[in-house]
Amino acid sequence: MTLTTRRGLAALTTVASAALERVHLCLACYRDQLLPSNLDTWQRFLPTILDYYDPVMGDSPSNSFGRAAETDTSAIDDFERLWALIPEDASWALNAELRRRLGWEKDRYWAARDELLQDGRVEVGRGRGGRIRRPVEPVVEQVMPSIVEEELGEATLEREAAAEARAERRLYEPMQRVIEGDWAKDRAMNLLAVETTAYAGGRQTGGKWSRPDITAVAVEQYQHVPGKFLELISFEVKPEGSVDVAAVYEALSHRRSATLSYVIFHVPDARLGDHLTTISQVARSHGIGIIIAGQPDDYDTWDEKVPAERNQADPASLGEFISKQLSPTAAETIRLAVR
Repeated sequence: MTLTTRRGLAALTTVASAALERVHLCLACYRDQLLPSNLDTWQRFLPTILDYYDPVMGDSPSNSFGRAAETDTSAIDDFERLWALIPEDASWALNAELRRRLGWEKDRYWAARDELLQDGRVEVGRGRGGRIRRPVEPVVEQVMPSIVEEELGEATLEREAAAEARAERRLYEPMQRVIEGDWAKDRAMNLLAVETTAYAGGRQTGGKWSRPDITAVAVEQYQHVPGKFLELISFEVKPEGSVDVAAVYEALSHRRSATLSYVIFHVPDARLGDHLTTISQVARSHGIGIIIAGQPDDYDTWDEKVPAERNQADPASLGEFISKQLSPTAAETIRLAVR
């Protein structure tokens, strides 16, 4: 039997449990005969019994109620308790305040915080003692009219979405070959790995928008500049029916871990007019590159409309991306190259 007291959760011996049960039985039998004030006194008095026999108060062998036991944390998932206190609206929470509310020592708090961070369930920020929050999903700007969706039924929309997804998947393999070959040669880049990361298998990668469709990695060295520089290039691929500014925001979500981010639109007739102008303006303002591909497997039909701006990605984010998004073979190749 256990009892919650002012000192926490206490484990009772057999003798103490039997005594406490008899006290409760007496209260139940004579409840109607007790004055409210007396009953209240008894109820307040019960928790003090353990305080009297608490070994902290004196290490007496006559302690018939047993020893107070610390809360059994083995059955409690610390990082889930911490997760429950982090605001759902993605607002920031100070580490010190969370630790105070949980009543934890620093080592226990940091262990739970680090587990959430490794799982991609929190972001860290600066503040007094540091702060954390739940990840913020990018807000997608609505450009295309929503009238079409209102006129079409749900079944039609689902069929169109499925058709667009199939069309996009058919582009991955030929475009990956072009990136590995002519695209890399045109830029004099020695790519260590090029993989289709849209599927990511059964790996937990942090959500849909955390995965580029295709990822390329290179290690560059420059004359007169010491050291090796890791380049991680992300590609968001869109078929002809999905030429929309939303793709730019998908690519933008990859810049946390990528040094260069592109969107490749498959447009066979290359007639986009003002629509492409709007997309290019948004892409340029965020440093996202735009490539128009007439044929997915022919680099001669690829046209880079907006160059991608190099981003100084956070090294920790780069490492996390490589370990979660790329295959073990690619990750090992990169590890050996940067040694």
